[in-house]
Amino acid sequence: MGNKKGIDIRKAVVGDPTCNIAGFSSGWEGPGAKTVLPSKALVKIDFRLVPKMDPLKQLSRLKKHLKDKGFGDVQVHMIHGEAASRTAISDPFVKVVKKAADESFGTSIMSVSSAGTGPMHSFSKVLKAPCISIGSTYVYARIHSPNEFARIDLLKKTTKCMCKIIKKFSV
Repeated sequence: MGNKKGIDIRKAVVGDPTCNIAGFSSGWEGPGAKTVLPSKALVKIDFRLVPKMDPLKQLSRLKKHLKDKGFGDVQVHMIHGEAASRTAISDPFVKVVKKAADESFGTSIMSVSSAGTGPMHSFSKVLKAPCISIGSTYVYARIHSPNEFARIDLLKKTTKCMCKIIKKFSV
């Protein structure tokens, strides 16, 4: 976290861009022992971008960084990219969602950012509509792991919350 301390560390965890290693493969992976030096390695990484960061520009920066550090022979392939977006916490829609969440869950936590990808940019920038995620995940749900799970009670509360939001705007 660099030289950050206290609340600045917490802000960085939820609001700063990240580069994460999602997978790494190299060397002998077959049966039995082998004493060989790997001829290649594959690393799958992902970036959490924040608003005003363009995925293609970040890809270009990564390639330049690798080249500048002497790794110009490393091949980089982009699988997909999604620009980040945030709805201002002062937007009136946020109050509607917060009220519906408090009524549905008993209490709720507001977070200006969380790691993850969704269509927020398309809603916010293209359609000019506020976009907010409503979490239904249990803190110990092992998100994105092979044994990830969802709690039915939280899915029901999330559905109730969404219905309250839709009802508020239905004619």
